[in-house]
Amino acid sequence: MRFDLPKFRSVTALARAVGVPVGDLYWLANPRSHLRRNDSRHYRSWWIRKRSGGHRLIESPLPRLKEVQNQLLSQVFDRIPPHCLSFGFRKGGSVVDFAKPHVRQDVCLKLDLKDFFLHVTTGRVFGLLKTAGFRRDLSHLMALLVTVRTGEELLTVGHPDPSFTIRDPVYRRRHLPQGAPTSPAIANLCAFGLDVRLSGLARSVGAHYSRYADDILLSGDSDFGRQAKRLSVVAGTIALEEGFEVNFRKLRLMRSSQQQFAAGMVLNDGLSVRRNDFDALKAILHNCVRHGPASQNRFSVPRFREHMEGRVRWVETVSKNRGRKLREIFEKIQW
Repeated sequence: MRFDLPKFRSVTALARAVGVPVGDLYWLANPRSHLRRNDSRHYRSWWIRKRSGGHRLIESPLPRLKEVQNQLLSQVFDRIPPHCLSFGFRKGGSVVDFAKPHVRQDVCLKLDLKDFFLHVTTGRVFGLLKTAGFRRDLSHLMALLVTVRTGEELLTVGHPDPSFTIRDPVYRRRHLPQGAPTSPAIANLCAFGLDVRLSGLARSVGAHYSRYADDILLSGDSDFGRQAKRLSVVAGTIALEEGFEVNFRKLRLMRSSQQQFAAGMVLNDGLSVRRNDFDALKAILHNCVRHGPASQNRFSVPRFREHMEGRVRWVETVSKNRGRKLREIFEKIQW
């Protein structure tokens, strides 16, 4: 209990803390989901298309379960600190902090963790909570409240591509749902061992390491560059041992003679937004000024003004000069 966590003495105390009766708590946890056809009855689930191709499964908890998860997030998971070199899904962490250690390096090695949330199972969440000091029965109940087993019908007839078949077993075991408020923080905490081992690997060869959600960066000088391919294999082995999987199709080895980029930023000579991204956003803003914002909302994005302001604010965070130019155009738009 060194993390100032609540000292739940019983299931009744846990139920009182999250604001639901004990019976409802077990109902929401759905502990016998493997016996039911509708395993995700407390979730609204759908597939969305990914920019990189393929589809991503979104599993969003219904209001009552979502409120319980928010309570667990604020009272439990947000009070356990993630690794200091993990910058995603944490207060005070930013994608800029994630990228800064890798600016002006001879070589950058970019790794991507495949299905980050799906690899965090109920058993792993149970182990996290048990290690944090909670009783065994409470750890198991809380782990059930924040994980879900995807319904079989959603993996077959529910997919937008009729020819699609799920062969990966990660969908068929209880996992962190993408769409739950607790999933990002829990995935971060369950990757603590991965961060410890990969940061140690980086230090052993004089390199830098950082992680932002499922994006991993290692960078260093020419000596690191000569070992980078071997280290990528070692990193993949470590990830498997820690319960994750590196997507080697997205592995990038970027030298200083080419554009080094991560999380939408160029790293070569200081953090900056990629030129193509900047030009595209600038063109959209100009067209909003000339033809009205409705003409540019081609994908019917809700709250389009907030969406565009968020994109401008992102550029301002990375590059003040370019951000200032976009802000001047944004202020001219008649919303």
